[in-house]
Amino acid sequence: MIIKWLTVFFLGMFEVWIAIPAGLAMKIEETALILLTIAGGITGVGIVVFSSKHLREYILKAHAQFESNKKDGWDRRIWNKYGIVGLGLISPLLTGAPIGAALAIALGGKPIKVFTWFSIGVILWSIIFLHFTKAGLNTLGF
Repeated sequence: MIIKWLTVFFLGMFEVWIAIPAGLAMKIEETALILLTIAGGITGVGIVVFSSKHLREYILKAHAQFESNKKDGWDRRIWNKYGIVGLGLISPLLTGAPIGAALAIALGGKPIKVFTWFSIGVILWSIIFLHFTKAGLNTLGF
């Protein structure tokens, strides 16, 4: 059971869209599944946001190179239109929370605000995805 829980936790660190179906396939109880996925997602965001200064500098440098090639990417449009709240709520859906958090830091977000809004995004999308996945499985007769 511990191995199943750790698997879901580590999958949640990278992508809730993988952790939820994997946990359901491993027959993990729904409450434990959602808590493990959320804990993993928030841990992944925390590692990126509160990592060492060197990692943040690397992300900023890499993103600056990326931005010079792509002036008006979806991340910049969301940042300009909706700010940290919009990016924090949509990134777990589009890129995964850790990658979105790295982009938010690169775009100039304050670490505590990035952590807060991306954590809310992870919680929101984990709950939504669990319910939609369960509804889909019930519809298919599983």
